[in-house]
Amino acid sequence: MGMALLAVVVYFANPVQLWGRLQQASPWWLLAGFLLSIASNLVSAWRWRAMARWLGA
Repeated sequence: MGMALLAVVVYFANPVQLWGRLQQASPWWLLAGFLLSIASNLVSAWRWRAMARWLGA
């Protein structure tokens, strides 16, 4: 589902222009955003796990 939504956004956002912008972006900022995204997902998963345990699952 996530990949489908990303594909729709890329399609409507002018892929050529988007690719040009990504090539101009700092790789360090892209890496930082990617790593923070992973960290956010991990923290969210841990919170859901704690909630499930608290509820007895």
